Amino acid sequence: MAWLNVRTKNLNRGVMVMISILFAWAVLQIPVPVPILQWGGEDSGVTRTRIELVTDATMLEAAWRLTHGGRIDGLPRVDFDRSRLVLACRGSEMDVRRVTAIGVDRTDLEVVLTIDADATEPGEAATSQETTAWGLFVIPRTPEPVRVRYDASEDRDGDPRWETIIVLGGGGGEVGDGRHRGAEDSPERHRPSGEHLARLRRPWTRKLAEPPRYFISHDYDARWPAAIKSGIDVARDYLGNYGPVQVYIVGQEDDELSDPLHRDDIAETFCRIHNAGSDRPFEDCLSSDGREMAQKAVDGVTEAFMTMAMDADPPVAELVFINAHTMGGAELMPTRSIHEYVHVYQKSFEFTPTWMMEGGAELLAAHLGEKHGWGDRDQTLKWYARHLAEAEDLEFTIQDMEEIETAAPEVAKWHRELAYDAGAWAVAFAISKSPSRSIGRYFRTIYPMVDELGWQAALCRYTGMQDIDAFYAGFEALLKRPLEDRLSILGTLQD
Repeated sequence: MAWLNVRTKNLNRGVMVMISILFAWAVLQIPVPVPILQWGGEDSGVTRTRIELVTDATMLEAAWRLTHGGRIDGLPRVDFDRSRLVLACRGSEMDVRRVTAIGVDRTDLEVVLTIDADATEPGEAATSQETTAWGLFVIPRTPEPVRVRYDASEDRDGDPRWETIIVLGGGGGEVGDGRHRGAEDSPERHRPSGEHLARLRRPWTRKLAEPPRYFISHDYDARWPAAIKSGIDVARDYLGNYGPVQVYIVGQEDDELSDPLHRDDIAETFCRIHNAGSDRPFEDCLSSDGREMAQKAVDGVTEAFMTMAMDADPPVAELVFINAHTMGGAELMPTRSIHEYVHVYQKSFEFTPTWMMEGGAELLAAHLGEKHGWGDRDQTLKWYARHLAEAEDLEFTIQDMEEIETAAPEVAKWHRELAYDAGAWAVAFAISKSPSRSIGRYFRTIYPMVDELGWQAALCRYTGMQDIDAFYAGFEALLKRPLEDRLSILGTLQD
């Protein structure tokens, strides 16, 4: 990952600062140039890049043990009602003494954490040494999303060139939602085999009469399942009923999952469906995927994604929502479930590129969400445009994000920006080029055309473009226009 090349800032921050200052910062949100409380060192023993949120005392103890050889000596006390932490492990590299946070800022939409993890030159008498450096940083409790970035500029005295490493919190997905993954689970680390990739590319849902089935974890507040179901039902009304679909809604606001029997129930329910028809031993599923879902809920992890019971007959689309109460409240939660259900519909047709899948799901979630009082479509697209503008060193385009499973690491790290942010704009651009400019007609027309012609020819026929290169060139030209010009095309779109 490119952030590993960050130059040294030569900052020497104290490891411990007065808790009273931390309290004032966390409560009053006083702006500070660096996290005022951070820890770090050169020997965590973690040999692969890892970045994750730490949101409660249990997770903090696990992070501390991870970086301290299983010990809890010196374990700090943190008020998680007012703050969170980010753990960043550098992996095995030469002469990296620690990962350091050099800036923390807060906008209305996200926390921005800037880190440095470069090697230092060994002294004259010293020899080069392999390290597994780490850092642990206190950050504000809100807003929920955390953008972790570094300065990728080569000129020490020049202007910074910010590059995002990962966005943590605020949502996520396995059919590609990079917003919710830790860096250890980034797309470049999950390369499917050729056979598995071929199965992923094939259609595996279909139109049917059976509605989605729901599993809701023990005593989870009924508001969150209701919000998820309302979004799914809106998408079903708009696109049609596809599946079969199994929805898992798992969460813990207080201690709903403190009983091990409740966690076992989650694991067993998931594995009975997810492992159906597979040669994999049922106990293997229980001990890994099944129990991991419940543990994530207990640990405060936020995730929303689609996976599939691939070996079931027929295959089952599985929509997973973990700790939905942290996904923007009942006012915005339905847009997350609209997004995931769009994938159920898309997977009833032949292969379409990652940017087309994720961008289409984002655009329709924003559009239907606004129609039903769950957000502002154009403001959402404006937010995506801002994220793209901030990615000043993004040298790739949506043409490079046609398949996340096979994308090179240097492309995959831009999954969020290319597939979601740019992808939503690319789908809006395609719709604006069609005769009807209808969002609904796009979804109901282009996917059957994909089955007939393949996605490139279908997109060109739908937009009137000569070929796919002309489409990509037209879209890149749109991105170079002023934001107000780009926003104006949204006003031309019809339902």
